[in-house]
Amino acid sequence: MTGKEIAEQSAVLLQDKLLINALKSDGNDDNTERIFRALKDALSEVSRDFPKMYRATVTAKNGVIPYSAIKANGTIYVKRVEQNKRNVPFTTDYINIYVRGDGQYTVAYTVDCFDADLSDELPTVREVGAPMLMHLTARNYCIMCGRMDEAAVYDSRYDEYAQSLRLKRGAHIPGRIFA
Repeated sequence: MTGKEIAEQSAVLLQDKLLINALKSDGNDDNTERIFRALKDALSEVSRDFPKMYRATVTAKNGVIPYSAIKANGTIYVKRVEQNKRNVPFTTDYINIYVRGDGQYTVAYTVDCFDADLSDELPTVREVGAPMLMHLTARNYCIMCGRMDEAAVYDSRYDEYAQSLRLKRGAHIPGRIFA
């Protein structure tokens, strides 16, 4: 789904007819700006709560790998760089990744989706789906509008979705026996 579709579904969830009409007519008022900001905040929160590791094979020239060589819809956070399946030291700035030599590298990274282009397909993070994003967007929108009681309802629904996605530990630690 695109960001606009999620925003529209969140407006339906909120039962806000003015917002629904503004989104359908491509209006640009305070409410539409607020719902898109709420969606960006929701995407950022979900991408931090449920990070997905991506890998890209890129080429370094003069020890520089430009971020533009990595296709991602959002802000890239480099976790490791490998060459020939071995981790290599690297540094980054806001434009490039710096390594010691030239050649093919594999970059492992996560993406914070706050800066994602909302007109494109939204990056999916694990099994996070539209209902989860809609409830989180609705919660953020309600907080921005000062509707705290409604925000609490959407927050609890988001928590239910999030809890169902979290891994369950099956380990059991036996009790100690003192002699």
